Amino acid sequence: MQNNENGKNSTFKNLLYLALGGGFAIALSLGMKSKNASKHEDLLNKHAVEKETHQTETDDLIFDESKIIYVGIDNLILLDIPEHAAAELHVAAKGAEVVYIANGKCILRVQKPGAVQVTIYTASEDLRTFEYLAKRLPDPVIYLSNHQSGGKMSSGEFKAQQGFRIKIPDIGIDYKCEILGFHLTLINAQGNEESQVNVGGKFIGEAKKLITKAKPQDRFIFDKVRAKCPGDVMSRILPTIVFMIK
Repeated sequence: MQNNENGKNSTFKNLLYLALGGGFAIALSLGMKSKNASKHEDLLNKHAVEKETHQTETDDLIFDESKIIYVGIDNLILLDIPEHAAAELHVAAKGAEVVYIANGKCILRVQKPGAVQVTIYTASEDLRTFEYLAKRLPDPVIYLSNHQSGGKMSSGEFKAQQGFRIKIPDIGIDYKCEILGFHLTLINAQGNEESQVNVGGKFIGEAKKLITKAKPQDRFIFDKVRAKCPGDVMSRILPTIVFMIK
């Protein structure tokens, strides 16, 4: 598995802020699931999703920046409503699993992209229903040396490379992706081609031997680069990278 440049661990936090009528910020955390939670699941089928029409600074934060949750990671929700103690607040979700951590915190786990409805309630009343969009995590960016999208590289530097590095897009959470393999083609100055398949993101076997042949005016094409990230059922194909040897 490849190391992420900015991925520290496999526990991810995606902070979502919800608001009640007065624009209060909501957040959920980890803890034991309330016994009342299951009986409130049907609330999600009874309530239409409410849309905010008034504009406040808090609403802008909530509805413009926090509509997205991600498939395959733990999306942390924090709940803070002045009128209610954190221990009184519960969450039911349609399209996601709710895991309680502690008073005022919980996580949402989503298995596939699509709409997710979240209802905040107490033992005596339902407070609000929100809708979020679950998306798959963005594609990682692969680097060779300090080059992101290919370009020119000296033969010495190119031959010294051991494999790809992965950098995760800055979306406020850390996650890990793995390069499963790629197809490598060498086109030399005379137009002759050689191709090899490499398994994993580290250069090995025949693909490594091909890289050691690098000479000025050679062109190396890395295509069909396959990667897998949290929540992926199948591998994803990353953009082709082309290097010209100088």
